[in-house]
Amino acid sequence: MHFVLDQNFPFQATGLPWPKGLDVSPLTAIDPELTRDHEDWEVFQALHQRGDVDGFITNDADILHLIARELAEIERNP
Repeated sequence: MHFVLDQNFPFQATGLPWPKGLDVSPLTAIDPELTRDHEDWEVFQALHQRGDVDGFITNDADILHLIARELAEIERNP
């Protein structure tokens, strides 16, 4: 499984001993352009379209208020 860390997530987390079979990458390593001038749903869509990302880890509590729009976008553009 491959998870991507949000741009504001502490970068030190990439060096943690994650369980075997779990890869964690910072968003800047995946696509630095996604860290600037993009809505959350656009980031989710781009990661979804890559096909090699299984999840997104963030510490942005505000995203909980936006999740309906983000999920709708992913469902609409699989």
